[in-house]
Amino acid sequence: MKKREKSEYFWWKVILFILITTFLTVNFGNLNFEFRKEKEEIKIGIIKKYDLSKIREYSKIRIKNINVTYYTNIEEETDEEPDVMASGRIVYEGAIAISRDLKKKYNLKFGDIIYLESINRYFILEDVMNERHKYRVDIFTFDNTKLKKSFKSDITIYKIN
Repeated sequence: MKKREKSEYFWWKVILFILITTFLTVNFGNLNFEFRKEKEEIKIGIIKKYDLSKIREYSKIRIKNINVTYYTNIEEETDEEPDVMASGRIVYEGAIAISRDLKKKYNLKFGDIIYLESINRYFILEDVMNERHKYRVDIFTFDNTKLKKSFKSDITIYKIN
């Protein structure tokens, strides 16, 4: 190859790299926007009432007298990535973590819906707790005043099939 042909080949590779990078950046930004939009819809659904008619197949699991606590996104209460839940989503109010023993026993997966009867509110399963915790759910909150509160509640899990 001549020197000029090598130079032209190099510049075509640079241009192709720039186009691919721009395409991925634009698409990643769109996905991120849709995720934020989806998160707001979920949050609104949880605050009002979760519309189970949109879910085609689910099974109900009732568990009585579960320990309920609150957690927030500080490293002392989470792992080295406090803003990311085990499901891979960014933390948000309306998410809930469940102890690993309950997750395994009932074969739960991220996205299942958990209804806490004592506070009459729906949550989305997004996280798991440390292995030392048993028979417990943990509500995510940004409000540090709730962190010391705990209570017992009957829960209903809507396991999406």
